[in-house]
Amino acid sequence: MKLIFKLVKEITIILGIYFLGLWISDLIKPLILIPGNIIGMGLLFLLLNFNIVKTDHIEKTSSFLLRHMGFFFIPLCVSLYVLFDSIRGILIQIMIILVVSNIFVMAVTGKTVQKSIEMEEGRKS
Repeated sequence: MKLIFKLVKEITIILGIYFLGLWISDLIKPLILIPGNIIGMGLLFLLLNFNIVKTDHIEKTSSFLLRHMGFFFIPLCVSLYVLFDSIRGILIQIMIILVVSNIFVMAVTGKTVQKSIEMEEGRKS
């Protein structure tokens, strides 16, 4: 019974942050379009980073979601299959955008990790 309450609490925290992100997205829609789920992930990151939400508070639910992450790609694959005729003409542009943005993200991530390691080594010495 205690496990059930813990899972309900974890799911409530995650869904609460998600719906807060949706609400914020609706508020700022006249200024800038940012999807609510992206805002929710940013909020979750900040809450975890500042120890407002501890990893213990969402550990079991987030582990479950990460283990079954592949299921979240099924709607995307089905949509691509259904819409393939519509995007066939711009498929090359889409692929170029995906490759370039992927290279950019990997480069920025690499530089960020390098800077983090340098800062950490600077603190230790």
